Amino acid sequence: MCPDKATDPGPTRVRPLAGMGRFPGSIAKALASIALAAGLSCSPFSSSDSGPRNLVLVTVDTLRADHLGCYGYFRDTSPNLDRLARQSIVFDACFAPVSRTTPSHLSLMTSVYPLEHGIADNFVNRSTVKEMRAMAFRGSDRLSTIASHLSELGYRTSGFVSATPVKRITGLSAGFQEWNQNKGVRRSAPETTREVLAWLDEAKSPFLLWIHYFDPHGPYGPEHPPPPYNKMYGDDEALQRYLETRRFPGTVEPHQGRRLKPRDLVNLYDGAVRMFDDSFGRLLDTLEARNDWNRTVLVVASDHGQGLGQHDAATHGDVWDEQLRLALLLRAPGETPRRVDRTLSIIDIVPTALRFLPQLEPEEFWRQARGQDVLDPSFVETPVFGMSPLDPGRRTLISGRWKVITDDEGRVRLFDLAADPFELEDRHEAHPELVQRLSKELETLMEDQRRRGEFFLPAADGDTVTALPDEQTLEEMRALGYVD
Repeated sequence: MCPDKATDPGPTRVRPLAGMGRFPGSIAKALASIALAAGLSCSPFSSSDSGPRNLVLVTVDTLRADHLGCYGYFRDTSPNLDRLARQSIVFDACFAPVSRTTPSHLSLMTSVYPLEHGIADNFVNRSTVKEMRAMAFRGSDRLSTIASHLSELGYRTSGFVSATPVKRITGLSAGFQEWNQNKGVRRSAPETTREVLAWLDEAKSPFLLWIHYFDPHGPYGPEHPPPPYNKMYGDDEALQRYLETRRFPGTVEPHQGRRLKPRDLVNLYDGAVRMFDDSFGRLLDTLEARNDWNRTVLVVASDHGQGLGQHDAATHGDVWDEQLRLALLLRAPGETPRRVDRTLSIIDIVPTALRFLPQLEPEEFWRQARGQDVLDPSFVETPVFGMSPLDPGRRTLISGRWKVITDDEGRVRLFDLAADPFELEDRHEAHPELVQRLSKELETLMEDQRRRGEFFLPAADGDTVTALPDEQTLEEMRALGYVD
């Protein structure tokens, strides 16, 4: 039975307490999908493409949206993603709840925030577990991944991942009947794509296929990206304008411990993005050639962005726009390609994708989902939450044109995103009442998340830390700069 609707929590609505109070408005769409599957109404797919639909989910680690042609970048870093964008719904303002690989992917797969699924940082990056319920995801009858849900509904579920922060030990393999992970620290897009294409040679519908790529992730240097991508881009006036507009510093210290010029980081990063994109082109060609392409929903999303020197950050883990903003493309047969400028979170991706799988009965997943179907006519844009790992303890709320940032030390910052999209001018002193209201909403949302976390992940014998990493895993994470 569906829970009763709750009243509006305040002047600006936070995302509803789904499963414990109010269903998202698009639950009606999910229920209507049952009727669609029975032929009682029209589907977003054409009638000639009847049959079970596949869901292909591609996540690209550390991919900045503003370094892709389809988001206006001045370089040709992404010709294949741009080709897909011309067939897709392109979302201009999607954000990660935390700019770390493990927790962001878990939020994508569960449609809840990090403090709700229990993982607030990469799983081996903390010496304490304050507010962290676990170091690896533990599914339960109250909280599961979309892979678990689709597996129970008869889908073949297969995952291919490319780096240590998403290996089986993190719990991200939950619900996947087949699991293919890299040996060692990472594997390249060409290697992962070869494995995926071999699987696609014999794959039958319906299936959920998750492919994780890691190429845009650092460290960058002599070995990454490899030739010819390490020399593909060089300094020019367009790059200089890009750096000046965003006030990049002259030098920055990345996590390898050596100071580099941001322009060198950007050039290497762009080469790594192009390396991924070239392999993605092979994957896209293969999917388009399959006889079930017109019954396949394809989602491509970043898990988070990257600093590259902006705000004196060469990597990620903070709450700045360049670290939290995602690229998000959704291609569904029968859907008109278009751009959507609604502000949304990574937790909205799966609920939105489910609208294009009308053969499913997704109510059980909706009971846990904090996210919403952002394409539903009843969707109401709500503030989007973001956080750093619990250390250094920064939080943010994006509400319309305004973004507030608070931290454990009591500092508050406010940015007018309409006038200052690169978050360069703190405006908190000019708008004290707005700061107070948004800070209160942020505090309320954090409390809400902790309550949901208690509901989803009840304590187990007082010790909820699971899957502590072995020494090999620790060494792999050190190589990526995540372990002191």
